[in-house]
Amino acid sequence: MIDEQNLRELAEAANLSTKQRADMTALEFEDAEAKRFAFRESAPTAILALLDELQSLRSERTAWRVSAENAEKDAARYRWLRAKHWEENRIGVVVRPKDNTKLGCFLPSDTLLDDTIDHMSAIEATEETP
Repeated sequence: MIDEQNLRELAEAANLSTKQRADMTALEFEDAEAKRFAFRESAPTAILALLDELQSLRSERTAWRVSAENAEKDAARYRWLRAKHWEENRIGVVVRPKDNTKLGCFLPSDTLLDDTIDHMSAIEATEETP
């Protein structure tokens, strides 16, 4: 874990202007010089740690983006399916399918249901396009 506050203080001390250094007392100057030295010594390690953290955050962001895109697809499928009325469409939802369907009925689930909805919504979209 990166001590961000300490790294910030060291970087600020290393970045003091000549005028700022001239206005310091001897003790402040000695402290600033010690921080400058510490910053120069810790900079490569801190930079590598920051780059590692940045890469990790980018990977997380990509994973979240993919997850959000999948959730959006699922939500669109659900809205499409929810809008279908059983009397007017070729697809619908059956409650208690063991009791309310016959042997041989096509009752897709999981990815097969996703694929079926995608296929049927694509057909529907082309039928609506003039």
